[in-house]
Amino acid sequence: MKIIFDFNAQRKKFYLKKRLLNDTKRILKKFFKNSKIFYLSVFLVSSSKIKNLNKKYRKINKSTTVLSFPQDEPLKNKKNDEKIVLGDIFLCPKEIRKREEKIDFFFKHGLLHLLGLSHKDMEKYEDL
Repeated sequence: MKIIFDFNAQRKKFYLKKRLLNDTKRILKKFFKNSKIFYLSVFLVSSSKIKNLNKKYRKINKSTTVLSFPQDEPLKNKKNDEKIVLGDIFLCPKEIRKREEKIDFFFKHGLLHLLGLSHKDMEKYEDL
């Protein structure tokens, strides 16, 4: 398994990138047995940036913790492609801190959405 992991943050947060990359590998191994190449972009953004994205794409005029924008949904579409473009995850650290949660929780939530899982389906994978 190979993951092309594009991590975009205003400040370099290598410790966080490594942690999220490890989470990504662990989760993808649960769903995919065969070797594949995955593409994933992660953005750490401000409250105003995520509010603008939320308004534009979800018609909700408020900040949020995480937004996911899938490209391929390999679990829903049952794709067996060698290369899978999962999509983009936007995380807002400020909004996450307000909820007194860890960024890992919201990252995993976003990643499961990129795989095509609904909130109901995600209940099965809370232990990831």
